[in-house]
Amino acid sequence: MTQGPKDLSTPLLKLETFPELLLKHHGKGLFAPIAQWKKSNKTPPVLLFTGQAGIGKRAMAMFLAQWLLCENPEPQGSPAPCKSCHSCRSFLAGSHTAYTEIIPDEDAESLKIDQFRELRATVGFGTYHHQLRIILIPHVERMTLQAANSMLKLLEETPAGWQFLLTTHDATLLLPTLVSRCQTVKLKPLPLLEIQNLLMERGMNPIQSQVCAELSQGSWDRALSFAQDDLWNKRKEVLKFLEEPHLHLNSLIDWAAQKNSNFETLVDFLEQLTSDLLNWASQVPLEAPEQYAWKTPDARSELAAQARSQIQKQGSLEMARTFWLDQAERLGQSRHEIHLPLNRKVLIQDVLFPWIHPGIKNVGSPDLAGPRL
Repeated sequence: MTQGPKDLSTPLLKLETFPELLLKHHGKGLFAPIAQWKKSNKTPPVLLFTGQAGIGKRAMAMFLAQWLLCENPEPQGSPAPCKSCHSCRSFLAGSHTAYTEIIPDEDAESLKIDQFRELRATVGFGTYHHQLRIILIPHVERMTLQAANSMLKLLEETPAGWQFLLTTHDATLLLPTLVSRCQTVKLKPLPLLEIQNLLMERGMNPIQSQVCAELSQGSWDRALSFAQDDLWNKRKEVLKFLEEPHLHLNSLIDWAAQKNSNFETLVDFLEQLTSDLLNWASQVPLEAPEQYAWKTPDARSELAAQARSQIQKQGSLEMARTFWLDQAERLGQSRHEIHLPLNRKVLIQDVLFPWIHPGIKNVGSPDLAGPRL
């Protein structure tokens, strides 16, 4: 139910490299206040780190935790833990008695009330080496309602010396009464150029790193995910779908229907390509698709083929542009609908069929669902 620090390494990037990017980016707005908090010994008892998934909220919370617990922190102008004192060594080994991370049980996705009852039962018990106690709760939106209410009771009178660090990608998913007790730290998406350069430093070719960076929307986790062979190869199949949709329709439907994350990835791919087509169609004067500088250069031939094919099917450039606008809107709607109790395959078909039969209109409504899942 609780545990010490996890290894933050990733398939492409190690812990010692990624935080340098994080510290440079997020530290601009974070270092000054945390230095002042520690100097005055008045760190807000509950800090809520917000921002889109994958931009380093947990890593920054852990950096702050290690720094607050450090016995010999670096100068206040550039906050950093020393990494060599007893506290830092214990923290990096995952055995610091003053640090607790609350995560779901292995067989559950939610944070449950029993975990917070256990936490409350430790109120009044200090640690041998440190006066401060830090509790990190990543993805705090995963709390059940009962767990959230139990957490609120703790925060009504935060125990002396306790420091809560919470993270969420969407604060609107939390109880307003919980958010009102937090000081929010908003983290911004990472610059796409920095993500692209970092991927290239790790050996990725410029084109793939550019595409993955743009798909990431400023999230390092997303960039790494799209760079993996399985998703990169699936993207190639989506490109082929633009040229020969009949040949790849069933395969994409079967893959996207396996789980919500697959469907959301399919939407990511199609949104990127649709945006590129709309940018091309909005030029004045219009440039031939074969000569256009597509933002996804590895998809030049497939996008050019889609541009010419759709104009022929629709009868004019203006009608083709309207078609791509309709599909862009439909893709956006589908991000919400995938979380409704709809038939996933029917939803995916509704998104993909118009690319094959332009006369078919997207339904874009829960009524499309057919049998419930």
